[in-house]
Amino acid sequence: MSISQKLMPLGDGLGTALARIEKGEPLTADLKAVDRILKGHKVALQPFKTGDVIKKFQRPIGVASADIVPGQWVHDHNLAFDDSLASAMGDI
Repeated sequence: MSISQKLMPLGDGLGTALARIEKGEPLTADLKAVDRILKGHKVALQPFKTGDVIKKFQRPIGVASADIVPGQWVHDHNLAFDDSLASAMGDI
């Protein structure tokens, strides 16, 4: 899978935009951005269902508050913090 130079894969099905990525811009050979993704923001590289725990570097960062498709911007409009994650996050 060839990755865009504007994208840093984080594992766990997420990537971080290293520069602004425009809607429709290729992320990999077979994946395009569904939304505009600002530099430093997260993008889904795999599907997530509502309620799935989303991790970054193997650490929980929230719960999908809506279904998220590959190429979609991942931010507070589709990612919520669940109090039950606090214990899973431990001391940061």
